[in-house]
Amino acid sequence: MAPVRGDGMRGLAVFISDIRNCKSKEAEVKRINKELANIRSKFKGDKTLDGYQKKKYVCKLLFIFLLGHDIDFGHMEAVNLLSSNKYSEKQIGYLFISVLVNTNSDLIRLIIQSIKNDLQSRNPVHVNLALQCIANIGSRDMAESFSNEIPKLLVSGDTMDVVKQSAALCLLRLFRSSPEIIPGGEWTSRIIHLLNDQHMGVVTAATSLIDALVKRNPEEYKGCVNLAVSRLSRIVTASYTDLQDYTYYFVPAPWLSVKLLRLLQNYNPVTEEPGVRARLNETLETILNKAQEPPKSKKVQHSNAKNAVLFEAINLIIHSDSEPTLLVRACNQLGQFLSNRETNLRYLALESMCHLATSEFSHEEVKKHQEVVILSMKMEKDVSVRQMAVDLLYAMCDRSNAEEIVQEMLNYLETADYSIREEMVLKVAILAEKYATDFTWFNFVPALQWESDNALKLNVQMKPVEPTLEAGAQIQQLLTAECIEDYADAPTIEVNFRYNGAQQKFNIKLPLTINKFFEPTEMNADSFFARWKNLSGDQQRAQKVFKAQQPLDLPGARNKLTGFGMQLLDNVDPNPDNMVCAGIIHTQTQQVGCLLRLEPNKQAQMFRLTIRASKESVTREICELLTDQF
Repeated sequence: MAPVRGDGMRGLAVFISDIRNCKSKEAEVKRINKELANIRSKFKGDKTLDGYQKKKYVCKLLFIFLLGHDIDFGHMEAVNLLSSNKYSEKQIGYLFISVLVNTNSDLIRLIIQSIKNDLQSRNPVHVNLALQCIANIGSRDMAESFSNEIPKLLVSGDTMDVVKQSAALCLLRLFRSSPEIIPGGEWTSRIIHLLNDQHMGVVTAATSLIDALVKRNPEEYKGCVNLAVSRLSRIVTASYTDLQDYTYYFVPAPWLSVKLLRLLQNYNPVTEEPGVRARLNETLETILNKAQEPPKSKKVQHSNAKNAVLFEAINLIIHSDSEPTLLVRACNQLGQFLSNRETNLRYLALESMCHLATSEFSHEEVKKHQEVVILSMKMEKDVSVRQMAVDLLYAMCDRSNAEEIVQEMLNYLETADYSIREEMVLKVAILAEKYATDFTWFNFVPALQWESDNALKLNVQMKPVEPTLEAGAQIQQLLTAECIEDYADAPTIEVNFRYNGAQQKFNIKLPLTINKFFEPTEMNADSFFARWKNLSGDQQRAQKVFKAQQPLDLPGARNKLTGFGMQLLDNVDPNPDNMVCAGIIHTQTQQVGCLLRLEPNKQAQMFRLTIRASKESVTREICELLTDQF
């Protein structure tokens, strides 16, 4: 909703400008503390504050919180804003509560009562604000408090469409934390029939909810299949002028189409009813036909929307795996994308064809694209596309083409990207064992490859192995390693062998990094921080702040640190989320003590890693090795 004219909160803008103009962290903290003192005095001493002033000060508190500072007051003033009839004041109150109020707060009863008042309001904007707040908090308490009101809002004939949309999405959010919130019995039919609603926004939101419900209880909600097929058919056969409000770059309701196609993939077979099945097949054929039509726009948004529906339709065809004609047509359509200039389309085409290659109806059709896929493996610039091409070659391989595919993979191994080389070797070995026509012998010559400087720092001995190996057999290469001095990187073992008369070679990096020589070291908090303080020189410490590669998983991070070789020290750091470790690297020439501190930032999804060690080269190497783990 557009902001109210003349409601710009100049004081907030000035405060934000002051913060941005601070030249140092100390100056920022000083300015924030000054503002917090001012706000606290206003809330305590000025009993005549109007709604606008409360809103302004609550906004400042929100901004300060988003900068990373703790806020321990202002909650009651935010709750008071909920009773305002002005949208902007009520909105800020709900925003503050969604972000800063704990579900165990003493104010939760007041908040729940205010939300209930707004849910009964005749103003749809107020109802939506309440629903959004419930969804944002999403706690079990919220689910229990509003388990009656929200389902009624969703299916009531008196509820406005915009409120029904919010109610469906709010119910979906609560269902994920408290599945029992969804009533059964007659409610099931009433929720399913939202797919027939005249308002497309309601149908879109309801489809997301029903998809989640189906995943939990497919039998109870099986009645949604007929309605979903019917709605999808009407969308696909409609002209883009028929659904103007929900047409995106000449594609009618693409988001809803994708959701309906995904909903149907929860069932296999999708339906047993011949009439519904025929209508679904006709709809899928129409989607494939439209993919062949000239584009109605040159805009990338048009092709993206059109292709999103197409790929989801192909996913449904693959999922059903029962219509040979549709499977072959889908394969031919994907084959056209293999030469498309868009990298993402080529990747998606290869990925979908991997699934088609496993179907008895489309396997032979996929094999017709073998030459193009081999070119993709060799020529693609993006390594993820090359990886997917390798996966497709592996999936399409059978006795008729195994020798050619294996030879192409072996040829490519010499120049393949390191990140996919190991998996390629495994795939080659599996295919050779599965489809070998004779027991040709393989000559193996393993050799250690490493820089001469590092070879003096790590003594690696390899036990001799038999130089010949029969196809399908296995052999174990034993290595022993002694650390002479700390080193960087890790050695590589090079394996040369002959296959079908051709010489082959590939390199495997050994998991022999410096942390393999750690001895875990126990110590208490006093000892840890005393040594931490002693290792404070510039050459004794290394620090990196980096974005987490995956959603923050603190138990997983603890497991990784334990597996790294150091001792994870519990109850040492004052912050329970922080992780600290200690260990000693044993080399032939010296012992190197090493301390570690990993500080997660849950809100920013980031880590700060600090390493302190008695030797600079160890500090840098340990920091580099660990940064890639999170």
